[in-house]
Amino acid sequence: MNMSKPIIIIDDDNDDHEFIKEAFLENKVKNEIVFFTKAMDAFVYLKKEDVFPFMIISDINMPVLNGLELRDKIYEDPLLRIKCIPYIFLTTGRASNYVWEAYANNAQGYFIKPITVTEWKELVFKIVQYWDSSLKPV
Repeated sequence: MNMSKPIIIIDDDNDDHEFIKEAFLENKVKNEIVFFTKAMDAFVYLKKEDVFPFMIISDINMPVLNGLELRDKIYEDPLLRIKCIPYIFLTTGRASNYVWEAYANNAQGYFIKPITVTEWKELVFKIVQYWDSSLKPV
């Protein structure tokens, strides 16, 4: 895995930040994990020329700018689109309209937030393993 590339987590729930952080530590992921509670702050960070994240993991249900709207904003920005950042939803929203909208707008994954620490660890392992194995344009 390219450990020099940060993993971006966008979620307004600080408790979930702790679960996610623990899951990455348990899986010995060495990448820097950068947390945002506001989608617009993440967007500003991603626009920096020297920022090339390994992946984005985002909640959907957030105030002001939700995860689906952020995904659209990233995809519509030509400078961000060419960074080819995998965008994965990790949310509590099971509604099929969310799933359809996410994939219709080029999401690369849609997962429901786990309940137990073990489930968090297993899910993070699967996501990281998949994207670590996947080739991306350089």
